[in-house]
Amino acid sequence: MAHIMITGGSSGIGLHIAGLLVQRGDSVSLLARDQDKLDAAKRTLQSQYPNSRPVHTQAADVTDGAALHTAVMECVAIHGAIDTLIASAGMIIPGNFADQSGADF
Repeated sequence: MAHIMITGGSSGIGLHIAGLLVQRGDSVSLLARDQDKLDAAKRTLQSQYPNSRPVHTQAADVTDGAALHTAVMECVAIHGAIDTLIASAGMIIPGNFADQSGADF
């Protein structure tokens, strides 16, 4: 069983993937900006898969490096080392993609 972290895990593709992983028996940490949405996602997963491992949620904005670092450390403290990261958080940066720098991400 692996520890999988999913950014943007409170809805959409991230939440769907979380369901598949929870069903498989993995430890899942969900990250998103809105703790209320994360709590709802956790309730949904736990009601669908009542015998699964506990799902951890952590509110963090992936565009804030310090907040993201803190969130990752919290998840590691609870479930151990992260085996896989699924980057499902969406964000929009205005402009031509070719003009973006690494700092934009």
